[in-house]
Amino acid sequence: MIARDDIVAAARSLIGTPFRHQARLPGVGIDCLNLIGEVGLRVGADGCEQWAADPDLSAYGRTPRPDILLRKCDEYLDRVSLAAVGLGDVLVMAFKVFPQHFAIVSRVNPTYIVHAYPLPGVARVVENGVAVAGATVVRAYRFRGVEA
Repeated sequence: MIARDDIVAAARSLIGTPFRHQARLPGVGIDCLNLIGEVGLRVGADGCEQWAADPDLSAYGRTPRPDILLRKCDEYLDRVSLAAVGLGDVLVMAFKVFPQHFAIVSRVNPTYIVHAYPLPGVARVVENGVAVAGATVVRAYRFRGVEA
């Protein structure tokens, strides 16, 4: 079983890594999608090796296709209700209309997240309140093998 605190610790260990589209090099560059894959690999979550190697999750445009992203989340992660979100869970968020941003819950009540934030002037992995991110949470997932 994977401890939720281990997921949060793995996510926090990437704080400060610059935002780089399609990158997954801790300390050098990472984007929000690859942050999920990297954290999953670090904690040994089921399906994260496939997530990290999936061409649909490694070759995407600046505005990814939400149908593909959500289908891949359903394939490699377990969907949970927004009411059941806990530490270490993955949030899928929309900045405008379409889901395109990923984060890991690092604290609840209030909800804080670790995410690779592309905002100009920030452009790195940060931890902040979900409201500060300026996006709407549209779905939640859990890594497979996480403790209840």
